[in-house]
Amino acid sequence: MTDIDPTEDGQNPLVEVKATELPILRKATCIECTHIFFFQGDKHYSDETPGFDCELLCGKQHWEMSNEYDTEESLREKMLKAESCLDYCDFRLQGTD
Repeated sequence: MTDIDPTEDGQNPLVEVKATELPILRKATCIECTHIFFFQGDKHYSDETPGFDCELLCGKQHWEMSNEYDTEESLREKMLKAESCLDYCDFRLQGTD
């Protein structure tokens, strides 16, 4: 039995790919999900219209940012919940059907 060479010139048919040529694989984040809700809030105009803080939350109620209790680290943890979220829907894929 003989080995069959798949190329005519006997060269290795595999192509070497450099790491810099590969696409960067990123983690999914809630920022890219269609269910994220952000409202920038409203400023204080008078005693009758005191305004309110911004809101940032998951529209599917998986998490909500707390202006009082969230830290930078806890907000990062919330944003990374998309990695395992069954409701995650990347906004960039909407309307591509």
